[in-house]
Amino acid sequence: MVTRKERISPKCPCCPHEDEHLLHIITCNASDTIKLRARLLKELQEWLQIEQTDPSISNFIKLGLHHW
Repeated sequence: MVTRKERISPKCPCCPHEDEHLLHIITCNASDTIKLRARLLKELQEWLQIEQTDPSISNFIKLGLHHW
């Protein structure tokens, strides 16, 4: 965010981590961030069902994202 001049500080706004880089954004362990990821994963699962995605593909995506 600092590189794109969207924020002044490189610190994560959700936790005390000093460098908010892409990997940290995806894996931040702040409780609000964990809740957000869980909500987004649930929304993705619901959308995959609406789109009638094969359950084995949906499960593969869900497990892959969860383990990552």
